[in-house]
Amino acid sequence: MDKLPPHGPNRREEGENLRVEAHVMNAEQLTLRIAQESEAEQKRFQRPDEGGAFKFFYPEDAVDIHLKNLLKYFVVETYGTIAGIAKLTQRAEDSYVISSISVDSVFQGQKLARTLLEKIFETAA
Repeated sequence: MDKLPPHGPNRREEGENLRVEAHVMNAEQLTLRIAQESEAEQKRFQRPDEGGAFKFFYPEDAVDIHLKNLLKYFVVETYGTIAGIAKLTQRAEDSYVISSISVDSVFQGQKLARTLLEKIFETAA
C-alpha cells in the first residue's frame, strides 16, 4: 500500500491514488521553488551530509556560476510536495548526462524515480 505523504498541506486519504506531477526546471526556477517552502520543509533540501532528504542533491550546484546554466532539474511532486529530484548536466552542445536521481526515502517504493526518468526521456526526445 502506498504511504501517505508526511510533508505538505495536502495529504491524501487512505486508498486514494497517488497524484504525481513531473516538471522540468532550470537552476533558478528550482531555487525559487525551494524558497517558497516553509523553513522546516527547506531543510529537506540541504546537502545529504547535513541531513537533507535527497541522497544525491547538492543545492550549491544550482547557484554555482559555472554549473547553473548547464543544468536541468526534473522534479516530481505529490500533492505539492517535492518527492524526487533528478539532475541532467549538459556536457556538449548536444550531449547530456543524467547526473543524479534522488527520491526522499519517505516516498520511495512508489515508482517516482521511474516517473523522473520518463520525464527526462520525454523531454529529450
